[in-house]
Amino acid sequence: LGLIREDILKDIAKAEAEETAAVALYEKTKTALETERSDLEKSISVMSAEKADAEQDVEDNKGSRATKQGELEVLMKKIKDAEPGCAFFQINYPLRVRNRQIEIDGLTK
Repeated sequence: LGLIREDILKDIAKAEAEETAAVALYEKTKTALETERSDLEKSISVMSAEKADAEQDVEDNKGSRATKQGELEVLMKKIKDAEPGCAFFQINYPLRVRNRQIEIDGLTK
């Protein structure tokens, strides 16, 4: 009967030690996970702010691109409007040189 009592007390002591170790492990794991969750939540808030900044930059760039597109269209229209005068010299110069040469030949003869 004494041996049974000692075995039961040893089992109780062993169970209490295992329970204490399990509780300690649980607390350690819980603390680590709560810390990790807190860090991840901070990362989420930082990344959300960065995302908002990036989206604002995209919107600003779209507006800037639209303005520059308008400026480009004005410049291209200006170039297109000036083109007939520029093309006049390209087209008519050889004809005018030939006519001038005929005139010079006529004067020298």
